[in-house]
Amino acid sequence: MAIFTIWMLVMRTRLAKKIAEDMPNQEVRVLYVGAIQRFASMLVLFVVGMAILRLDPVSLLSGFVVSLAGGVLGAYLYVLYFGVR
Repeated sequence: MAIFTIWMLVMRTRLAKKIAEDMPNQEVRVLYVGAIQRFASMLVLFVVGMAILRLDPVSLLSGFVVSLAGGVLGAYLYVLYFGVR
């Protein structure tokens, strides 16, 4: 799930960059819509996991948190190593 949300974030960021070139001040709207879509998709995926697939809620949530923390740590180490900001 976390990889899916990161993919959605990357796609929305690319779209916002393209829109910023053509229509200034519209890129924020694209990013807000992307945030709403990611939130809604996470809710749907958690409901599918807990209600339909009957996965353990604690394990599902902890796996999600660990994968997000790994992504944040990876991004931090990437910036630290390559110096990209």
